Amino acid sequence: MNDAASAPRFVRSTKSNGLLTVWLDCPPVNVLQAESMRALQAAFEQARDDIDVRAVLLTGAGERAFCAGVSVSDHGPSRGTETVEAFLSLLTLLREFPLPVVAALNGATLGGGCELALACDMIVSKPDVKIGQPEIKLATLPTPAMLLMQGRLPANTIAEMILGGEPIDGTEARRIGLVNALVSSADFMAECECFMQRFTRMSRPVLVLAKQGLRHARGDLFEREAVALKQRVRPALTALADFEEGLAAFAGKRPPRWVQR
Repeated sequence: MNDAASAPRFVRSTKSNGLLTVWLDCPPVNVLQAESMRALQAAFEQARDDIDVRAVLLTGAGERAFCAGVSVSDHGPSRGTETVEAFLSLLTLLREFPLPVVAALNGATLGGGCELALACDMIVSKPDVKIGQPEIKLATLPTPAMLLMQGRLPANTIAEMILGGEPIDGTEARRIGLVNALVSSADFMAECECFMQRFTRMSRPVLVLAKQGLRHARGDLFEREAVALKQRVRPALTALADFEEGLAAFAGKRPPRWVQR
């Protein structure tokens, strides 16, 4: 197995037999920041142009987390706009990527990490990992998830996950159709690679055409709709005192004291 060229920080990758495996490598729990988002984007842009790649497996380094979300400090006013733009750019690239992309959930998959997985074509997961969108507990909102869950889950299930903020485990995610397959913890990468063989044995040009057909069939307008939703919701959200309180409470590891009615 040969190391594929990748960003020296935040991301590492290997390539073998048509499969590119990309690890988000931001210890200890692979939290996203604008810089790591751009590193992931660069890795996928390189894969898009590599004629030897037929499919991409995206996972997290270590065993604790696929991705524990976006850094709380990057939600704040000083970096919020930069972070949102970098994240939407990355998610749009994943949605438009011309080859199969599978998220392999090796650990906690929360907040922006869950949205990162949702932007992929398919998801495989260990049975016991926690998957969810806890943003509402911090008085913020997962606007990309609101779009990315459409078509994957029933409306009432989406409402429960977004409005309640409670995670589910991989087994429940498989039951409701969010996850394509469960893989064992003992042979995690081996089973993931076995899952990917169904794609890597196919013709690359035909895979590209199939992905084009799927995007057309689902009428994928993620980028336009995500920007519109961000423009409608984020200014009203960040103007709230409860928005600042939610972030401060999380940073201070204390219960939030909501002040608005």
